[in-house]
Amino acid sequence: MRVDCKLYEFRGVWVATVYDIDWPKTKNDAEAQKKEFIQLLDKLQSLNFNVVMVQIRPTSDAFYKSKINP
Repeated sequence: MRVDCKLYEFRGVWVATVYDIDWPKTKNDAEAQKKEFIQLLDKLQSLNFNVVMVQIRPTSDAFYKSKINP
């Protein structure tokens, strides 16, 4: 059996959010952050990345109001 390696190729990138290293650059504007993130994903796709790992809760906080995770 022959397997096409390109089908399973992993080309990943890490998006750091702690101290806004990679994203978000915009502060306190959810719509601007969404737009910025979509632009980042578009750029990564143009560079042929097929996996994006995004750092979540970089400083034990939340990007939204939450009773569970302040």
